[in-house]
Amino acid sequence: MFDRPSLSENYVSEQGHFKIHYTVSGADAVPLTSTNPDGVPDWVYDAARSAERVYRILVDTLNFDPPPGDNNTDGPEYDIFLRDWPRDDNYGVTYPENEIQQTNRPYDYSSYIVIDNDFAEEIYYTRGPDALHVTIAHEFFHAVQLGYNWHESNGLPGVSTAADDRYFLEWCSVWMEERAYPAVDDYFQYLPLFFYSPEESLWSNYYHYSLGMFIRYITDLYGEQILAQIWEKIKDDFAFTALDETLAQYGTGTAALWNEFVRRSYFTGSRYDEIQALSPDARDFPLLQFPSNNSANLVDEVDFEITGEPFSTNLIMVAVESNMLIGLKNFAGLDQGFYGSLILNKDSGEDISEPFTFYTDFLIGEAGPGDSLGIFVTNNDVQNDVAYSLTVAQFPDTVSYPSVFLALYPNPLGMYLESDLNFKLQLGRRLSSLECSIINLLGQELLRVKYEAAELQFGPNILHIPYELIAGKNPPSGVYFIVCRVGSKTVSRKFTIIR
Repeated sequence: MFDRPSLSENYVSEQGHFKIHYTVSGADAVPLTSTNPDGVPDWVYDAARSAERVYRILVDTLNFDPPPGDNNTDGPEYDIFLRDWPRDDNYGVTYPENEIQQTNRPYDYSSYIVIDNDFAEEIYYTRGPDALHVTIAHEFFHAVQLGYNWHESNGLPGVSTAADDRYFLEWCSVWMEERAYPAVDDYFQYLPLFFYSPEESLWSNYYHYSLGMFIRYITDLYGEQILAQIWEKIKDDFAFTALDETLAQYGTGTAALWNEFVRRSYFTGSRYDEIQALSPDARDFPLLQFPSNNSANLVDEVDFEITGEPFSTNLIMVAVESNMLIGLKNFAGLDQGFYGSLILNKDSGEDISEPFTFYTDFLIGEAGPGDSLGIFVTNNDVQNDVAYSLTVAQFPDTVSYPSVFLALYPNPLGMYLESDLNFKLQLGRRLSSLECSIINLLGQELLRVKYEAAELQFGPNILHIPYELIAGKNPPSGVYFIVCRVGSKTVSRKFTIIR
């Protein structure tokens, strides 16, 4: 498709997978310093070593297919050209070259890579060797991807989207930068495109480079092997379908995971929370922006009428004006095609962050001045905008609510993790104290913990049993119950301890 550059020198990497093309004169000249044993410019030597590093990760470790060969054009090695980019801020480009006939897939191509010769210009967010490394990581993943049937049409709607699967190619290549060179963080430059406009469709071209962190979130949850599994499916189908079908094999769906991802994106910068955040890097991410037209102060109740774009997440922010019990109600247009979650950011610091359902009134808990409620609603419809409404309201504390366990984690509780046992308990009455016990299958009490009134509230409570208390009883592996006495009633939840 494109004419290859013509450069006078070349160097084959030590493992023989790459040929680096360069020149030592003219506008395309690489830095000339040479201290390496092969006597070539250090920039060229470093480029070759970086390419082999990325090859080991993608092909040898993650089991991706190597990129299609180019029929020995310039030899059997993969070709990388180092040249100046005089009118462009591209770090590099992977050029599809010849269609591969052996696979019987319509969009498999051999390719070559062209990257900047020195990354010295101020237009680059990252410069010098760091830029060289992440660019090779990014572009070589593109070369690999071109052997997996890149689709020119993906069937996804939206005027702000590209018609092809480019969004997923870029997500993965930006992820590869961080996978190969985690200390560089070149991807920070793209993050505002998501954090300042978080309500676009998942595949929006706003997000082509900013959602490398979504791939990282997926691989952190399910392991890096999931990425090669997705790409195997891309050989026969669009990227979105391949992603959704693969996640289903892991017991989740793209919409549920996307909703969870957006909610966790709240915990960045000054809101950073080690447990809730996407990654340790989130300390330095921008703050997630809530649209002003979806923000309000809560006095008694406030209604929201919203339209969600195809496969997007709407964000709502409510500031609480006074002490009250709050919840959600009056859901309209929200059916099984939606996923919801919330964050009650409490001035006291004991935040509530959880999914919720749309089918009944949903009690959140006690809130007061200085508290804020963030709501995240994901439209699971891939093709259509969907209008819906919901109400954030003060709930009466005179109504009887059930006292029930809402969650318990981690379960199983691995003692090797040295983690507290955390549980969420909804209290349907105000208590002066609460006692909870851990009991084995024989009915024997392992330990008892007492919570005082200052630690308890009407509605949902997040409580903890410290690891040290459990470890001090040296419990054997097995099934246990946590039992809490709420007045004359007991509520319980089963969990497992693993040593």
